[in-house]
Order: sequence, then structure tokens, then C-alpha cells
Amino acid sequence: MAVYRKEKLRTGTIIPFFNLPSSKGRYIKSWDYKQRKHLVLYLFGGMKCTECRETLNKFAKNYHQYQQLNAEVIAIGRDGLDAIARLAKELNLPYPVLADPKGNAIDKYTYINSETGMPYPSVFIADKFGALEEEWVVTSEHDLPGQEQILGIIELFELRCPE
Repeated sequence: MAVYRKEKLRTGTIIPFFNLPSSKGRYIKSWDYKQRKHLVLYLFGGMKCTECRETLNKFAKNYHQYQQLNAEVIAIGRDGLDAIARLAKELNLPYPVLADPKGNAIDKYTYINSETGMPYPSVFIADKFGALEEEWVVTSEHDLPGQEQILGIIELFELRCPE
């Protein structure tokens, strides 16, 4: 049975700002994509989480489709930058993976599991104007939406705002 957490954010509001170091060797801000790309944010526990690795790979497998729909995938993990960079290289992830070891950005979006100290698996979708359109905050990776569902939502954005 899926257990969904109460969302911290409200649909239609602007997503919280973040500025974090990435596996790509530079800092990435949430506003770097404003008015240019839709955002899919995946918040995960870290490199030791096997289920998280599977989800990261699913995003990588579909990354070209996200790019075709004018969307960027960004993963944010609780590990330090060295661990995040190793993970991104090991899995050959084409999208940026951001390090948030103190959890400052993660805490704005989701909850931390008090038993593990890691964030609950979460996916957030924002349109290119930074407005939150969809969010999932769940207790298990298996309860996150599938790639087809996420891509379908972004496809609707493009129909609504083709540019």
C-alpha cells in the first residue's frame, strides 16, 4: 500500500529557490531554467540507495525524450559533491545531479525520514515559468510515478505553451 506524505508545497506556486553544486562541475540554480525549460526534480536518499539508483537510471534512459519536450531533469541527493559526482559517473547520468549534504534545499521540498535521515522519495514537476504543476512525496520509490506519466504531463505543458 502506498503511503503518501502531505505535500510541503502547493500546486501553482513558484518552486523554492536552490543553488547547489552539481556533478557537471558548476553550481546550478533553480532559476537557470526559468522561461527556458520545464523542470523535473527528483529528490533521493543517496548513492547507497539501490532503489534510487534504479530511478536515476530510468530518468537517464528517457532523458532524450525529456529534452525533446523542452524539459530538464535534475536529481538532488543528500550526499556530498564527491559522492554525487562518482554516482553520476558510475551510472553515466546525462542530466545534472546536485549535492545537498546539509539538506537545506531538500527540506524546502520534502520531508526527512527520521529513521534513515534521508529524504522521502519525491518528484516535482514545474513548468518553464517555475510554477509547481505536480508533486509526489511518497515513502517508497516504487510509489513514484512512471516515466510515461511524467512525460505525459510535460507533453501537456508543451501543448499549452508551445514555443
